[in-house]
Amino acid sequence: MAKPKTTTLDAKSIEWLSVPSNFMRGKLGMPLYPEQCEVADSIMPDGARVTGRFPNEYGKTSYIIAGWILWHITFFPKGIALSTSGAWPQITHQLVAALRRWMPWSWEKEGYRLNQDSLMRPNGTAGWVGFSTNNPGFAEGYHSNGPDAPLLCIADEAKTVPDEIIDTMEDRCRPNRMALMSSCGGTVGRFYESHTKNSALYTARFHRSAMQCPHISRENIERTILKYGENHPMVRSSIFGEFMEALEGGLIPYAAVEKCMMEPPDFNRSTERHAFLDFGAGGDENVLAFRQGNRVKIVDAFYDKDTMSACGRLIIKLNQLKREHGLKPEEVEGDADGLGIGFCNRMAEMGWPIVHFHANSRPVEGRQYHNRSAEVWASGADQIKEHRIILPDDNLLKAQLINRTTKPRSDGLIQLESKEQMKQRRVGSPDRADAVLGAMASSPFTGFTSLQQKKEWDIFGREVGDDREVLAGCRDYAGGYGLTS
Repeated sequence: MAKPKTTTLDAKSIEWLSVPSNFMRGKLGMPLYPEQCEVADSIMPDGARVTGRFPNEYGKTSYIIAGWILWHITFFPKGIALSTSGAWPQITHQLVAALRRWMPWSWEKEGYRLNQDSLMRPNGTAGWVGFSTNNPGFAEGYHSNGPDAPLLCIADEAKTVPDEIIDTMEDRCRPNRMALMSSCGGTVGRFYESHTKNSALYTARFHRSAMQCPHISRENIERTILKYGENHPMVRSSIFGEFMEALEGGLIPYAAVEKCMMEPPDFNRSTERHAFLDFGAGGDENVLAFRQGNRVKIVDAFYDKDTMSACGRLIIKLNQLKREHGLKPEEVEGDADGLGIGFCNRMAEMGWPIVHFHANSRPVEGRQYHNRSAEVWASGADQIKEHRIILPDDNLLKAQLINRTTKPRSDGLIQLESKEQMKQRRVGSPDRADAVLGAMASSPFTGFTSLQQKKEWDIFGREVGDDREVLAGCRDYAGGYGLTS
């Protein structure tokens, strides 16, 4: 191991600092506890292959990975550290921020330059390069150049890194040291295999739960378990660091949701707008979601037992969307079932005569669904699975999206698991998911030029009732109101 380029330390001190955990604590000032030190030191031997699954907030990126990179640059001045992640923000927002926080203060004066995707040495060579890509060829140009110029490869949030990228880094680059670090996802992929059938290929394997992390609040752990239930997939992953088995009958796969949140598709700058309000009616969350083009956001989510107070807060948000995006009442749907009708009526009194959404009303387009709610969820599931929508990075939304089931009825129509059935499984109301998927759906009234046209369609719909054949034969009429593709 090389001596650091600029140091006045004696040989004994350098030998002590060459241990990663000592370097991170003694040189960088990281407050690591013993179990984190064990993980940090696992990368030290030449030929190390490390895989670790951790709960959220463990500090794998902000401490361990950032520390490894700075240690490697310091003790191997001719080597290079290469890191990837399935999502670019994981590198630019988290890893770069951690490198900036822990990088020795003298480095900037010495000529080191930290960029969005690299840390350059004073001599112009790269000490660290970060990337996020689906193209395995991007990593092929990096190799070890002997003991004095070793290669360190790290896959951060490895559960989201394509298998081909991990294979390229491990087998083509042939690094001196390699690490797969991640929270847990589904039971597929190279990261999952590194803890199961391929575990013998790794020199160090780590599995940590939130209970083993003194810096994670026990109150927050207990609150999360109480909210979702101990066996909820999100709890098994985020708290216990376990891989998530697919929910039997689940409509939306975890991996698809994760990809839309962490590696979103390109933004489609369409002028199409649609907002959806899911009213809590005193017990659940009030949620306002807004979509423009293929990007959907949770504008507001809150609890309020006072209906009038909740309406006032939502109207303020709608007025803001009107000013910023030109949102119109006919582009807003609100859950009008049960106590929700009171919210809708009050919204109309305050100048927002929004469209009433009824979960059990007939589907707008798909005849294979039992009701409108099943159609909205299934349509949203398709957009997510096909990677066409930009979802907000929200853990509660993620948990709700992946935890609802569906099954065919005896008449062949697709039906959602009811909220009563979800309660029997000790699963809460999917308020954020209902609002986000509602906003993702095409509004049945898109294309109306006036509320009078909407009223005419409402009258027509009541006259036709649930006769699907009659509706199917009325495409010319419906098309005039933007109801068909």
